[in-house]
Amino acid sequence: MINRRKFVALLSSVPLVGKSKLLARLMPKDQPLLPPGYIQCVVCGEFNGSTDAKNLSGKNYSRTGKISVTCLCHGIPCPRCKMALIHRPVSNTYDPEANEIRHWPYFAGLMRCAECRRKGDTANPRGGVRALIPEKQSY
Repeated sequence: MINRRKFVALLSSVPLVGKSKLLARLMPKDQPLLPPGYIQCVVCGEFNGSTDAKNLSGKNYSRTGKISVTCLCHGIPCPRCKMALIHRPVSNTYDPEANEIRHWPYFAGLMRCAECRRKGDTANPRGGVRALIPEKQSY
């Protein structure tokens, strides 16, 4: 572990170009580097802000321009319980482990929150595909 005094002395001896590389090496390996412009929300832990597409390393980022993300705090209430928040439809969230953007399509507003999905609608649902397949009509 390096103390603050040694760290400042080390930084002052490094040329300006190499400081960012040195900081990247000294950062803990378990914390991913964030693209510039993204700020982690203190309430939900997700990210807000916008960054250039070239700062992301995803496989489908051939486009250029700004990519904005919003956290769960900017979401909408769950359509079932009206208590928990779900991601706002037609929005993006940032996944720091994969350094990728996750898109929430327009029909994401119809999805329920994780707690409502865990509980389920009814104990013995009927209708839809379950009504057509006899062995699937009950649990």
